[in-house]
Amino acid sequence: MSILTAAGYVDGDTPSAISRLVADELAREPAQLVLELSHTTSVDTAFVEALAHASALAGEADTSFCLVVSPASPVVQALAAADLIERFEIFTTVNEAKLQR
Repeated sequence: MSILTAAGYVDGDTPSAISRLVADELAREPAQLVLELSHTTSVDTAFVEALAHASALAGEADTSFCLVVSPASPVVQALAAADLIERFEIFTTVNEAKLQR
């Protein structure tokens, strides 16, 4: 299992950095990749696109991919607004994500 974390306001260059980190982690062939986003306070459209891209990359690599975030978080709200929420498994804790592996 690999866990990547982002926190605070995610904008600007952060989405492309996350895309690179996800690609690097997937190259290591983990059984599961978890994005821990519970401390993310705001996101932009580029971040939502980066998450969709990360999900697609994980699918191509046949790697389980999920998000750890509160259901009321800005991340979930942005994914729902973009009609992408159903592409993601969402858990409220890393331990929950581990149990679902």
